Amino acid sequence: MTCVCCFAPGALLSPDITWEPIDKRTAAAHFTLGVDKVTAELRFDDSGDLVDFVADGRGAISADGRSFTPLRWSTPLRGYAQVGHAHVATKAEGRWPP
Repeated sequence: MTCVCCFAPGALLSPDITWEPIDKRTAAAHFTLGVDKVTAELRFDDSGDLVDFVADGRGAISADGRSFTPLRWSTPLRGYAQVGHAHVATKAEGRWPP
């Protein structure tokens, strides 16, 4: 869902995504496709720019490949600029604990 938020924000209007307000600058997006469900927390600044995307949907597989440990990860975005007709983040990073 990170790519959708950053590269195709119009797709966030899909009926497969429901929204839950958390506070003034944070919302949870719940995406459902069949039996699969993903939830992410989207954080915005006072200007309405997306500044972080946080989810528990990725994780680490054990050395023997038999178990999976979900991990929280985030994608902070910054450096917003006008690029053509679009207002976009020009810098981002992925944060995932080791």
